[in-house]
Amino acid sequence: MSKAQTAQSGRLRNAPIWLKVFVAFHLVCITMWSLPYPKKPYMNGTAKFGVDTSSADRLAQSVSESITEGILYFNWKYLKGSPLMYYPGCTGFWQYWDMFSPNPASVDLYMEADVLYKDGTKYRYHYPRIKNLPILVKYVKERYRKFFENANSNDNAYARPFVAQRVALECYKDPANPPVQVTLIRFFYQIAPPGQPQPEKYTEVPFYSYAVDQQKLQKDMGVGN
Repeated sequence: MSKAQTAQSGRLRNAPIWLKVFVAFHLVCITMWSLPYPKKPYMNGTAKFGVDTSSADRLAQSVSESITEGILYFNWKYLKGSPLMYYPGCTGFWQYWDMFSPNPASVDLYMEADVLYKDGTKYRYHYPRIKNLPILVKYVKERYRKFFENANSNDNAYARPFVAQRVALECYKDPANPPVQVTLIRFFYQIAPPGQPQPEKYTEVPFYSYAVDQQKLQKDMGVGN
């Protein structure tokens, strides 16, 4: 093959500029989304960026931490909340690596709820649990597990009233005897390291009690409309 043919072949195989820009944009957005959050002391302002010159080891360590946490802080503060994040969020390209690093999940947990009705009777509501579902249903309802994993967190405690209200709606059977209170219950145990026996029983802890919004319940059920 002559030099002219080689050059011509190279030009034919070359991607258009718009595609190169798109790939670069895609990689930047995915990287911004995937980077972990900085340590909480940096997020809430109790820790300051700087260097420790008390020793050579401390200097190297503090410089390394300042650079790493500085990048993560900048990404969290100015990029993760920017309009750029609509791209991975809307297209489904978002992803999280916290399942693997830096602190893999080490707690097995699930949720149930005690529902109190107007006449004083109680009912134990079982939130969908992946372990107990058929294989094909697991794929459909995996989002339920992930939702509770987030709603269980103290950082997302604002979601708990909505969860409890939804449980009340799920358990609404008789207009004359509606749910009046929902108590969310957390079941959990700490997963033991490899090679060690795993716990056999879950710890049961009621973590949120909610007085059902009767007006909203009636509206969601379409009663009186």
